[in-house]
Amino acid sequence: MVALAALSLMAETSEKRPMLCVVDDAQWLDQASAQVLGFVGRRLLAEPVALVFAVRTPTPGALAADHLAGLPELRLGGLDEQSARALLATIISGPLDESVRARILEETHGHPLALLELYRGRSAADLAGGFALPDAGDLPRRIEDQYAARLGELPAEVQRLVLLAAADPVGDPALIIRALRYAAWTPGS
Repeated sequence: MVALAALSLMAETSEKRPMLCVVDDAQWLDQASAQVLGFVGRRLLAEPVALVFAVRTPTPGALAADHLAGLPELRLGGLDEQSARALLATIISGPLDESVRARILEETHGHPLALLELYRGRSAADLAGGFALPDAGDLPRRIEDQYAARLGELPAEVQRLVLLAAADPVGDPALIIRALRYAAWTPGS
């Protein structure tokens, strides 16, 4: 019933103007949301509605993957080597040993976010000989860890704001402001 209601709502809304629904990191969808969105995606026919799901490399058995199976896919790969080299050159100052560059390019597989985030702010001296390179491992986890470390460096008030914004289900600034006011007055917050 919820899936039919969502389909009807999207179809009705799109009568006024076209609608785009973008779900980033769809691998994190809960089962109910993935089921509803998969149902809607398979039943959109002539409505001016586009559903776009961005998913990291699909993991077999992931809930979202199961419910979104059968929808049209466009798999994107990393940058080609020349483009990845050009992007890396924009964030690393000075000369870079070719073996270190090759390791970075191999490890990131041309993934632009990995190229930008994992090596931003590192000088060629830091990377000389590969000693400042992070250990090989799960690339998405390393990027998440780097973001978490950056968040951990922010003042507690800013961390609270980021947490509230992330928890807000609809992106309502008024709701976030009310929650911030409440959190500021709640003992032990």
